[in-house]
Order: sequence, then structure tokens, then C-alpha cells
Amino acid sequence: MLKCWVAFPTYDASRGRLFTWASNIGQNLAIDLLRKQRRRALRTLTLSEELATTQVALTTFHPEHIGVREWVALLLPTDQQLIDLLYFQGYTQVETAEELQVPLGTVKSRSRRIIRMLSRIVT
Repeated sequence: MLKCWVAFPTYDASRGRLFTWASNIGQNLAIDLLRKQRRRALRTLTLSEELATTQVALTTFHPEHIGVREWVALLLPTDQQLIDLLYFQGYTQVETAEELQVPLGTVKSRSRRIIRMLSRIVT
């Protein structure tokens, strides 16, 4: 309410109702407060904690444990090869296109199609 009281000289009745104007001030203050809290939380997270979290996640994730390879085995051999290069061997899309000797756009569209197909199989 204090913010509305201080900002009242800027209120213009021709642009809307007083209630709407005051409500927007309250809404903007709430958004600012949430953003401020989020920034503060990010600042408290140090780089070492972030690296430790990343390292733990990388060393503990094994796609074999969730059956990804079995799902990929359901695909056509050409699709299996594409997914193997991209996700299991860590190739970039450009490197995969060079390896398979196909255009980059083809690699992108095929990988998108395969991921959609796998998501339908899994769910």
C-alpha cells in the first residue's frame, strides 16, 4: 500500500481504474521479489558445489540401467546407427553427418523423428 501511496501522483484515470493500477503495482512488486530471491539463491550456490553436482550426475548416469539400448534395438539399423553415433558415442550432428555421408539437415530431421518415435514406444 505504501508503494501505491507514494506513486499515486503518477496515476492517470484516463488509462484505467484505480483498482487495476494498484493491482498491477502489487503484481510487479511480487514478481520483483521472486526474481530477487532467485538471484540471491543462485549467488549462494558456489562454483565448486555446481561442479560437484555435475560430476556426480555424470558418473552416476548409466543409460544401460534404464533400458535405452533395448529401446534403440527396436529401431531400423540405419536409425540405430544414427542414435548410436549421436547419443552413445557423443558425436555432434556435424560429425555424424560427415561419418554417415548425409546432409546435416537429414541428420537433424532423422534424429528428431527417431526421438519422437522412441517417446511413443516408451509411453
